[in-house]
Amino acid sequence: MRETDVQEPPSWDGFIMEIIYLHQQFRTKPNLKNTSASLRFEKAAVVFNVGAASSRIAAAVDRAAEGGVKEACGEFQRAAGAFRAVGQMMEGEEGTVDMSPEAAAMLERLMLAQAQECCFERALAAGTSPAACSKVARQEPDPYQDVVSGCRGGRRDGVEEGVVAGMWGEGEVGNLLANWLLQTEFKTPTESESLPYAIKAALYYEEAYAALVIPPLQNHFERSWLSHVQLKAAQFNAEACYRYAIELHDKMEIGEEIARLQFGINAVVDAKRTARGAPASLYDSVSRLEQDMNQNLEKAVNENNRIYLMRIPAAKLLSPLPSASLVRSASKSEVLDAKAETGL
Repeated sequence: MRETDVQEPPSWDGFIMEIIYLHQQFRTKPNLKNTSASLRFEKAAVVFNVGAASSRIAAAVDRAAEGGVKEACGEFQRAAGAFRAVGQMMEGEEGTVDMSPEAAAMLERLMLAQAQECCFERALAAGTSPAACSKVARQEPDPYQDVVSGCRGGRRDGVEEGVVAGMWGEGEVGNLLANWLLQTEFKTPTESESLPYAIKAALYYEEAYAALVIPPLQNHFERSWLSHVQLKAAQFNAEACYRYAIELHDKMEIGEEIARLQFGINAVVDAKRTARGAPASLYDSVSRLEQDMNQNLEKAVNENNRIYLMRIPAAKLLSPLPSASLVRSASKSEVLDAKAETGL
């Protein structure tokens, strides 16, 4: 029997996700101007504005309300699809940096990161089985995007439960994922069930940050924008380590628990040292997570020194944590579908 219990994760009820408001943050430098007589450029600019509007709608959604998380997730996926379309339309075209394929790809990853963050909230509030998470991670069923579109904003739009389950196959996995999409209540998830969503959110944020620090996007954005994305990536990496470590403690795998906690804490400390100008609320959230991890680390080290005496593996020897994505960029037809409009 363990001598002490690790601290459980904080409640995520009413958790406020730090949203990057695209309509405020993404702008070209005022001294840079561009003129173009290209019709393709004009079309791409319109689609870009659709993506910006969708991201703003998603940020304004009350995720504490019934169906709010799913509605926000759908709008972020729509925004991701819009920016993906912009990148495709601007291939070979001359224009400003913010309309370049590189910028569009970065924005697509950023929108997917925020959509995945919605899934993380949803997973903690409702729960999914490990089998369903595995099926989503492999991204086997092509109809997923159509199902999500039909269920956006908490609406079924004529999609019946049996039809949705059939798309994902029969049995427990198909039924569980169908219920998830149709917003049926579930048991509270275990740490391992929410873990893959945290890792995937971190990966999306890392990809967006990597694009922001190299040409042509390097030095194009305000430092606070980069800091926000950088700190978000560190937060979700640490969140995954924190939750995985709790399960390791339950299994009395104390050596790896200590290594995972140290890895997560180092990620947060390094990001806080270099990320300047991010919102104070995000700093506070990350600092609370760091404090919880340090408390669990201290308990684990004390137990290991007095009871278990397990070897602590080096960080480079740790296997990658599993990831699973429940989001993808909307198709161009979905992006431009006026019937899907939710309004501000």
